[in-house]
Amino acid sequence: MTIKYLKAIFMCITMPIIASAQQNSFIVKGRMNLSHDGEKVHLYYTNYGKSMHDSTLVHNGIFTFEGQVDAAGIAYLIAGTVLSTNDIDFYLAPGPTTITTTESLKHAKIVGNEIAADYYRLME
Repeated sequence: MTIKYLKAIFMCITMPIIASAQQNSFIVKGRMNLSHDGEKVHLYYTNYGKSMHDSTLVHNGIFTFEGQVDAAGIAYLIAGTVLSTNDIDFYLAPGPTTITTTESLKHAKIVGNEIAADYYRLME
C-alpha cells in the first residue's frame, strides 16, 4: 500500500471519532461580581455514568469549564467552599452555556443550550 492509501484509511477511521467527540463537548462560561475573584468554583456532573468534578478559579469575575458529556443531565455549580450556599443546579448539555450573576449563583441567569434554558425557566 502506498502512503496515500494509508492516509485515506487513517482519515476514514479517525474522522467519525473526532466528529463525535466535538458533538459532545460543552463549555460553561461564567461571569460573577469581582468580589469573587480568587474564589474556587466547582462543577459536578455525570459523564458515562461516572460522577465528575472539576474546579477553576474566578479571575476578573470570569470562570470557564470545558469538557465532554455523553448526554444532557443535571449539573451542580458551587462557588467558594464545598459547603457554601452559593450554588445553582442547571442542565449541562453539549454546546455552550453562559451563567451570569451580580450576586450569588442562586440568582444567576443561565442561557445557552435549549435544555438548559427550559430548565432555567421551569425553576424560576
